[in-house]
Amino acid sequence: MPITVRFLAVLFVFVLSPAHADQAPPASVKATEAVVQLPIPGTHNSAVFMRLHNVGKTPLTLVGVNTTAAAKAQLHSHTSVDGMMRMRPVESLALAPGQTQVFESGGYHIMLFDVQAELASGDSVDLTLEFAGGATKTVQAVAKSRYDNADHSHHH
Repeated sequence: MPITVRFLAVLFVFVLSPAHADQAPPASVKATEAVVQLPIPGTHNSAVFMRLHNVGKTPLTLVGVNTTAAAKAQLHSHTSVDGMMRMRPVESLALAPGQTQVFESGGYHIMLFDVQAELASGDSVDLTLEFAGGATKTVQAVAKSRYDNADHSHHH
């Protein structure tokens, strides 16, 4: 078998292999409006909110998040159990082709545990999104305080 044909055969098998098929190219994932909510003074945990778009033609499964801005990052959701809202970690989050998942307060979000104390409003935070099959996507989020846009004016 000539080397070129052998190379193409190996490449063809690699591209069609199940392990590689699950890997989404980072270009098929778009993150917008990514914000790291700074912890409330006196606390160390917080959350990331954003919109995550699967602009590709294949389903994606988000399985994890990493950042150097916190000791641990974890996918979470809020659910109603017996009339009480409870926050729970989730193992993964599926995104169908064309789907946009909103990460927001009261819904899916990324919990950050033991956020760096020196993180300040306006800082840029890198988040590495991990997908089933091993693909990753780095997203830049902006750190914001819930008090940044507080309206302290009093109407009399």
